[in-house]
Amino acid sequence: MATGLETERALLQTFRDSWRTIQDGQAANASLVAANEKAQAAITEQARCLANIEHQLAVCRAAELARQLDEAKEHYRQQCQSERTARKLRRRRDHVVRGINEHLQSVRTTVRETEAQLAQGRELQTVLTRRLRDGEARLERLCRDYDVADASELSKVLAAQLARMGVADIV
Repeated sequence: MATGLETERALLQTFRDSWRTIQDGQAANASLVAANEKAQAAITEQARCLANIEHQLAVCRAAELARQLDEAKEHYRQQCQSERTARKLRRRRDHVVRGINEHLQSVRTTVRETEAQLAQGRELQTVLTRRLRDGEARLERLCRDYDVADASELSKVLAAQLARMGVADIV
C-alpha cells in the first residue's frame, strides 16, 4: 500500500504541479495578451502618428511645391517683363536709329545738292568773271577808240552821236 499511497501522492503532486504549470501558463498567457494589447495599442498609436507625420510631410511638400511654383511664375513673369522691356527698348532704339539715318540721308542729299549748287555757282562765277573781264576789255577798247578816259565820258559821247542821228537815247 505504501506504493499505492506514494503513487497517489506522486500523482497528486504531479496533478498539483501540472495545475500550477497550467495556472502559471494562463497567467503568462494573460500577461502576453495584455502585452499584446499594449503593443497593438502602441502600434495603432504609432501608425496614427506616422499617418499624421506623412500628412504633415505631404502638406509641407505641397507648400514647398506651391512656393517653388510661385517663385517660378514670378521669375517667368519678370523674365517676360524683361524681354518686353528689351523689345520695347530695341524698337525705340531702332526707331531713333531710323530717324537718325533718315536725317543723315536728308543731310547727305542736302550736302550733295548744296555742293552741286556751289559747283554751278563757281562755274557761273567763272563765266561771269570772264564776261566781266571781256566787258572791261571791250569798254577799254571802246574808250581808246573814242579817245575818252572812262565809261561815263564814253556814255556822253555815244548819247551825243545818237542824238545827231536822231535816235532816242536808250537807257
